[in-house]
Amino acid sequence: MKRKLIALSAITFVFLFLTGVGIGQAQDSTKGFSLKITGGYGTMAVGDFNTVVDGLNNLYNDIVPMLAGFTKAGAFKTLNYGIELEGEIIIKLPGNFGLGIGTGYYLRSKDSEISIENIALGEINISLKPEFKAIPVTLTFYYFLSPKSPVNLYLNGGVGYYFGKATFTLREDLEQVGLPPAWSEMRSEAKDQGFGFHGGVGLEFNVISKVAFFIEGNGIYCKLKSWEGDAITEYSSGSGDEESGTVWYYEDEMVGLDRSYAQFTISEDKPDWGGISNVRKLEWNLSGLSLRVGIRIKF
Repeated sequence: MKRKLIALSAITFVFLFLTGVGIGQAQDSTKGFSLKITGGYGTMAVGDFNTVVDGLNNLYNDIVPMLAGFTKAGAFKTLNYGIELEGEIIIKLPGNFGLGIGTGYYLRSKDSEISIENIALGEINISLKPEFKAIPVTLTFYYFLSPKSPVNLYLNGGVGYYFGKATFTLREDLEQVGLPPAWSEMRSEAKDQGFGFHGGVGLEFNVISKVAFFIEGNGIYCKLKSWEGDAITEYSSGSGDEESGTVWYYEDEMVGLDRSYAQFTISEDKPDWGGISNVRKLEWNLSGLSLRVGIRIKF
C-alpha cells in the first residue's frame, strides 16, 4: 500500500507542477482538453512465466517416451498477444504540446491441454489456464506536429504505474481402467505493482469538427519483480493444502533425466531444498509493442 500511495502522489505532483507552470507562463494558449479512447492488440515479453510453461512442455516431452505404451498429444501454450484498452484525458499546453492522464486494461490469457494415454491402462489430461491482467495509471506528454491540419502526426511518451494480477490453474484428470476417476487442481493468484515507461507515434485524421480518428504504434517497458500471492491445491480424495507468500522462480533437476526444468512456487521463505538452482523472485515482463486505433473528442 505504501508503494501505491507514493506512486500516485508522485504522478499527481508532476501533473500539478507541470500544468501550474504551463498556466503561469502562457494561460491564454492553454485552452481546452480532449478525451482519447483507444483499443489495440499487442505483444508482451512475459519472461519467467513463459519459461515455466516451456519447462513443463520439456518435462512431459522427456518423460513420456520413457514410458512404454504411452503417447502424448497437445502442448501448453505460452502467453504473448492480447488486447489493450486505454482511456485518457489530454490537456492542451502552450504551443503544440499536451499532457495526458489516463488508465487502461491489458489482458493476456490462453488455455491449453496435454493428454497422455495408454490404451490398456487409461488416460491423464492436464489442463493449463493462465490469465494476466494489468491496469496502468499513466502520465503522457504529447507533441502534435500540425494540430490544425486534416492529417496530424504526433509523438508521445511518459511514465506509468502498473497494477498487475496473475492467476494460474493447473488441473490433472486421471482415468484408470477399472478404477474411479481421480483429479488434482492447483489454483494460484498473485499481485504486484511498479513503474514503467511508454512511448509511441501516431497519425490522426481530423475528419469532422472536434472529432479525430487515429492509428498509433506504442511501446511499453515495465518489469514487475515482487509478486505476492496464494496457492491452493485440492485432490479428489478430499485432502489439500494452501500456501501464501512470495512467488519464486527456480529450476529443478529431475533424477534420471539429467536436466533442469523451470518451475515456480509460492512460499514465505526462499526455497532451498536439494536439487534446485537459480532461485529468485519471479519476474513478469510487460514490455512489448502494440498497434492501436481510436477516437479523440476535443472540447
